[in-house]
Amino acid sequence: MRNGRPVTAREPLPSSGQGLTGMRERVRALGGTLVAGPDGEGGWLLSATLPAPPAPPPPLPAPYPAEPAVQTPEGATR
Repeated sequence: MRNGRPVTAREPLPSSGQGLTGMRERVRALGGTLVAGPDGEGGWLLSATLPAPPAPPPPLPAPYPAEPAVQTPEGATR
């Protein structure tokens, strides 16, 4: 995410100071990385990289169909 340079100067918002720290902790807990800081053009850059979950296993092949029932000459089914 990139925020460009603000059009006008703004007063900083009051903050507890845990925003980026909290984001880093959450991203790290998921096995990822977070980079945040000035973008060199007067804006701000925030980038999080998270590992993708493993792909699900392929489905099992369908079982062979049951053999069709066969009637004997006596009328029994086997």
